[in-house]
Amino acid sequence: LKLGGDAGPDKVYFMEEGEPSVYSCGPEFPNAVAKFDAAALRDRNLLRIGWAKVDSIEFTHPGKGWKLLRVLDRWDVEKPERVPADTVLADGLLDEIRKAEVLRFLDGEDPAKHGLGTAADAPARLHLQGVDEAGTRTLLLGKRDADGKVPARLLPPPGAKGDPPPVLLDGAFLDRLEQGWLAWRSREVLKIDLGEVKGLSRRTAAGEEAFLRENHLWKASPGGPEPDGEALTAALAHLLTVNAAGF
Repeated sequence: LKLGGDAGPDKVYFMEEGEPSVYSCGPEFPNAVAKFDAAALRDRNLLRIGWAKVDSIEFTHPGKGWKLLRVLDRWDVEKPERVPADTVLADGLLDEIRKAEVLRFLDGEDPAKHGLGTAADAPARLHLQGVDEAGTRTLLLGKRDADGKVPARLLPPPGAKGDPPPVLLDGAFLDRLEQGWLAWRSREVLKIDLGEVKGLSRRTAAGEEAFLRENHLWKASPGGPEPDGEALTAALAHLLTVNAAGF
């Protein structure tokens, strides 16, 4: 469409290129064209992995690095130690990573200026490994600027044309990653279901008490007093929910 001159009060001429007719319209269309900013429609999603399946999340950092590995329907901490992860926290982290947005695109700026020239130069990096290319990404992370914002650069997959520009991220994104591996470690102390418990013993200065559980009913070991089954089940159920306050 070609926009022309004044066609009267609050109107302008316009025509479709290659067509003979000329029309007039109100100010809404030319005003919208004048104000249109294509950058406002730019996709600000950082990694653009959608709901592609991710099998591992690895954060490489000089002092706070870690790796999470999906094992069927749960997550494990793989590095620096192999321990069970809190699956709810790990899934929540992945959801945050999927939704992370760019604050500003640093078009035309040299990545090396921000320490993002190569993976070896970057102060930190985040690597997602998916079952295919759709869920595999490597993000280089630079040092925070004076305002606490973090420069970053997404490495293109092998064989891709073009190189994504550096971007600026909210510092909270890096804060989340820098919590360290203990932040994702499962805090469950006794990893056993109530239904799997067949016996319970308690030793104190006064001696030892032992109880056996059969068909959901409790009985004392030979010679011991009969237990209050409901109270014992309630105490055991509470004991099995105890979580570590820290490591």
